[in-house]
Amino acid sequence: ANEENEMVENVAVSPATGMDVAFTNAEGIYTMNLPTEENYVITPEKDDDLLNGVSTYDLVLMSRHILEIELLDSPYKIIAADVNNSGDKPTTFDIVELRKVILFINDEFPDNTSWRFIDADYVFPNPANPFEQVFPESYPINGLTGDMADLDFVAVKIGDVNGSAQTNGFASDAEGRDFTGRLDLNVEDIQLSEGESRFVEVKAGDFQNIMGYQFTMTFEGVEVLDVIPGVLPSMAIDNFGLQHLPQGMLTCSWNSVEALSLSPETVLFTLELKAKRDLLVSDALRISSQLTAAEAYAEELGNIGLKEVHFVFRNGDQVLNEDSFELYQNRPNPFKDETIIAFDLPQKGEAALTVYDLSGRILTKVSKTFDKGYNEVSIQKADLSGAGVFYYELSTPQHTAIRKMTLIE
Repeated sequence: ANEENEMVENVAVSPATGMDVAFTNAEGIYTMNLPTEENYVITPEKDDDLLNGVSTYDLVLMSRHILEIELLDSPYKIIAADVNNSGDKPTTFDIVELRKVILFINDEFPDNTSWRFIDADYVFPNPANPFEQVFPESYPINGLTGDMADLDFVAVKIGDVNGSAQTNGFASDAEGRDFTGRLDLNVEDIQLSEGESRFVEVKAGDFQNIMGYQFTMTFEGVEVLDVIPGVLPSMAIDNFGLQHLPQGMLTCSWNSVEALSLSPETVLFTLELKAKRDLLVSDALRISSQLTAAEAYAEELGNIGLKEVHFVFRNGDQVLNEDSFELYQNRPNPFKDETIIAFDLPQKGEAALTVYDLSGRILTKVSKTFDKGYNEVSIQKADLSGAGVFYYELSTPQHTAIRKMTLIE
């Protein structure tokens, strides 16, 4: 279980090097049949789903801890912040490494696994610095004498310092968190001509009390020649992931240690674009969650609210896309009985939401007139063909988007 006593599923538990492992079930239980009178070292391991529970909000909390503005309140959260496994207090190096994962620059933690497990009976001599002494991540048994039913570990998801990781099929999914509003970033909708290079500024819009944001910018019909950071504190090229530019995606993650408000005309960053054909900027750029999930974190009456992130394209003072086309990740995901698929439409009209299996067989389809802006459709377990991975597609006469979701038993 983690420190919130949420049971962790699919942990590989090894009794000794070279011996068969046992896996925990959804209740965090594992069973081994071992000969008595032998010596063992029980060692849990789980090294999957690196981004489970990890977002730029964790960077906000890590930064505030490092600067002693607001300390992480448990030794397990401090261990989660030791991303590079230095065995020392969290530093800016840990923030750098975690951001690389959020931006899809790296697909592993340096010298670390996705999860760590600490003997549940261990008491930290100094909880404010759990690294003062080496803490036990295995349990030695010298001469097994009989059943042992109380051998437990505390699971720590590396990088997840706010405890939002999905631990099993019963747990609530982090992507099911409720959005409390929007962060709209303003972009001038200029006309681009084929072969022409232009600078396009992304401005603050309604940037009020923001502590951080992240998103994927997808683009088509243009080439991104350069990304120029703007005036945000600590904003640099390292806040962008450029690895997926050939696939038409730019990732971004920025955070502050204090809530920040900016005037609408403040330039957050500038894109140098080269047009592959004649088109408007609004036809070329879109914010999505295709790689890095699109979300912002705003301080609201002492709490942190989660906001959607959108581009708002403008022609002078005229707003051209008050709402955009966007298909969101279903929530919860994975799910057992019911899941919600949400999406934005730029105007009221006909749309079809189709769910199909990996072979392309259509399992359920909802076609009707949906409202402009935010819409939701409920999908039930009975609509599908048993546990597995499925695609869902939203299509209108002008747009199409596809995502994946998982049904578990």
